[in-house]
Amino acid sequence: VRFCRSVDEPRRVPDVDWTQRAETPMETELKFALSSEARQQIERHAKALATADGASIQTQRTTYFDTPSQALRKEGFTLRVREADGRFVQTVKSAGNDTLHRQECEWPVDSAEPDRRLLKKVPGAPGLNGEALEPVFRTDVRRTSLSVTPAAGAKVELAFDDGTVTAGDAGEPLSELELELKNGAEDALFRLGLDLLQVAPLALLNESKAERGWRLRNGGQPKARKP
Repeated sequence: VRFCRSVDEPRRVPDVDWTQRAETPMETELKFALSSEARQQIERHAKALATADGASIQTQRTTYFDTPSQALRKEGFTLRVREADGRFVQTVKSAGNDTLHRQECEWPVDSAEPDRRLLKKVPGAPGLNGEALEPVFRTDVRRTSLSVTPAAGAKVELAFDDGTVTAGDAGEPLSELELELKNGAEDALFRLGLDLLQVAPLALLNESKAERGWRLRNGGQPKARKP
């Protein structure tokens, strides 16, 4: 993923007009619903492709924000602040051109509260017109991630997420597998996805965590999964 700003850089808000960038930072990923049995099968298969870094485990609490009028959601944007390992990262995503590609910008911040000034750095993000940002839902996730090299020059991160999505009094468990392309051609990501479908029964997820949160907040029903 090409970020608007790397999370490893010093904590300084850059004075940059990102609308003048030649490229828009995009995230390319596949996401699957995951049973406990399928997870064991996928983990065994992935070990043969894994890099020397090995697996890492994080506990992540992520809070999503919007204005009372849902100014960000109406324009296809999500804003979240994630806490993990005592650090906070603010991320803004847009829907992108399809379900596989999304614009993504992120920065380190000092607390669980979002820095609204950073929204001005995101191409196409709407103005808030003075409205306050408020929490709308959250996820609590235990993430196990590892990097694999499915093809020469390609690097894909596999992330196994187990936890919950909560919106007010409503909530539901989540168990997902995310494949995110870090380097290389998209074909390597798709081939890996097809390979994993031969290893274990997986169902493609078209509903993001943010979409699940909004659905719970609005009392909607889950989207159908594609086997």
